[in-house]
Amino acid sequence: MHVILQTRASDDDPTLRYYVLVVKDDDNNVLMEDSATTGMSLEKWKHSTRKRDKGKNVIGLYYWISAMGHELDQWRYYDLDLGKDVTK
Repeated sequence: MHVILQTRASDDDPTLRYYVLVVKDDDNNVLMEDSATTGMSLEKWKHSTRKRDKGKNVIGLYYWISAMGHELDQWRYYDLDLGKDVTK
């Protein structure tokens, strides 16, 4: 498994760049691809340490946003074997 943090150009404005987290298996197949939405930033990622994810191939993505004077954060969790969001 390979985890890559890439930068890509915006479709609307090629001068704007954003980060995309890409997870690929050993055969270079994409298991997961995610990026922050407008106004959010992808701060970090890690393998999940939640009890419900023990023994599973789950990673957590940490997002941060500052809006209207408030700082908000959120963890999202993705099961790479199932290919779906398991945040709950």
